[in-house]
Amino acid sequence: MLGEVRVSTDPDNLCAEFAIMLRAQLQRQGLGRALMTKMIRYLQGRGTTVLAGECRNQNRGMVGLALA
Repeated sequence: MLGEVRVSTDPDNLCAEFAIMLRAQLQRQGLGRALMTKMIRYLQGRGTTVLAGECRNQNRGMVGLALA
């Protein structure tokens, strides 16, 4: 596995929670951004309006990705 994204929506499909995991050797090469972009487009197509996720402050890569 190179990486994966998982999304769970509420029953009304208004809010979603996500997780992204990448193989350590492939971090900081754009795969996380590509997965996030694809996930956002998918959710927009379904009409989901809120996206949430959690990460540690120490996970600078994910913090930067989420803020971008």
